[in-house]
Amino acid sequence: MKKILLLLIFIFSFNFLFAQSNRANMWYFGVNAGIDFNGTVPVAVSNSAMTQHEGCSSISDDIGNLLFYTDGVNVYNSSHALMPNGTGLLGHFTCTQSALIVPKPGSTTLYYIFTMAGYSLSHGFCYSIVDMTLDGGNGDVIAKNTTVLDSIPLTEKLAATLHANGQDVWVAVHENYTDAFYAYPVTASGIGTPVVSNAGTMHTGLFPFIGYMKFSPMGNKVAVALNGTPQMDLIDFDKATGVFSNAATFTGPGAYTYGVEFSRLSTKLYASHGSNSDGDIYQFDMTLGSNSAIVASGLPVYNYGNYPAALQSAPDGKIYFCQYYTEWIGRINSPELAGMACNAVTNALNLGAGNLCRMGLPNMISNYLSDIETSGVADNNPVDPIAEIYPNPFYDAVTVMVPVTTHGSSRFTIRDCTGRIVFDATQTFNGREYMKTIPLEFLTEGIYLFEIDHAGKRSVMKLVKV
Repeated sequence: MKKILLLLIFIFSFNFLFAQSNRANMWYFGVNAGIDFNGTVPVAVSNSAMTQHEGCSSISDDIGNLLFYTDGVNVYNSSHALMPNGTGLLGHFTCTQSALIVPKPGSTTLYYIFTMAGYSLSHGFCYSIVDMTLDGGNGDVIAKNTTVLDSIPLTEKLAATLHANGQDVWVAVHENYTDAFYAYPVTASGIGTPVVSNAGTMHTGLFPFIGYMKFSPMGNKVAVALNGTPQMDLIDFDKATGVFSNAATFTGPGAYTYGVEFSRLSTKLYASHGSNSDGDIYQFDMTLGSNSAIVASGLPVYNYGNYPAALQSAPDGKIYFCQYYTEWIGRINSPELAGMACNAVTNALNLGAGNLCRMGLPNMISNYLSDIETSGVADNNPVDPIAEIYPNPFYDAVTVMVPVTTHGSSRFTIRDCTGRIVFDATQTFNGREYMKTIPLEFLTEGIYLFEIDHAGKRSVMKLVKV
């Protein structure tokens, strides 16, 4: 009995905050546009109060109910009304990543709204705080426009990923006219001192400050679009130290790159590329190992006479992209598949009469749409996630993916709720191999612990059999 109780404590002390994809189930963007991913198929919703050209962010609770959304200037609650004190935030209508919502680590009711002012605007990088216990549970902005960084010119790039400790968050911005990244640790104590790294392309010339920056679902890579150029950087990120390094640059044909996004299993990277009258989406093979080999693999998988702007991975495992100033949103239906098999389609979902895509889709923490369950045990000794499991929940089998840079032998152990080992095997990942499928139809329905020992590290994830 003691062993069972200890194991149950262990299971329920997991930090589920960033592993729940339900946090990303409600999207609001563009001109009164929205998508609800809570059902078996995504459904367009027409209740948005927001009109935004580019950057925006929205967040739901752990079961997918909308909490609030913002364009970086105004904050709207779940009833689509302006929150008290929810106007005049220092984002901007035409900033690529104007806003980013980050739950405060250690709290279930407080949320940061990080805002980026946009190129040439003096107030730079700021944050406001929403308290969801106020206004009858609809939320209230209790602190507004606290400056984080305004002493240097910044680009319009604003992205976040989970810290290696499984609890804190890295929020990153990029200095303009240089190659400097600033990674801010966000902890239960607040916003820490940034880690400054120099990596990748100098942000100089015509409009390179525009364009998305995105972390991979596992947080170990970052893609940076340099609008005004046909370039995209792919860079390594150390989740433990906040350091960016080892950059490689893709240079394609055409005018500029704007949107970037990784597939849910990080096997592919996509970038939108082109002009307002003609657009392409390029695919890159993330299984090739080195960043230079990955960017060299770029090939077009979509072309259309309207520019595909922002790209965003969704809870359904697909990647959606804006169809500039139309009532339709496009979609990459099979983003893990190579080449044209990824099946990028133009008119995937009609947003409703008068509801328009513009250029931006909701900005969110990269790990929301990963299948990583980051374990943080009760003694506050969190374990760095080293693999992904998909699908989870599962029916008859799971696929385990390890980072393409850490091949080698892995030991997989599955325990039931009594602590009994029900599966124990060693697998070897060689060359370009990065995934293993494990048949588990013999397991009964329930909750299990999946332990992975790989590359000298250990991770424990919750696994659900249905």
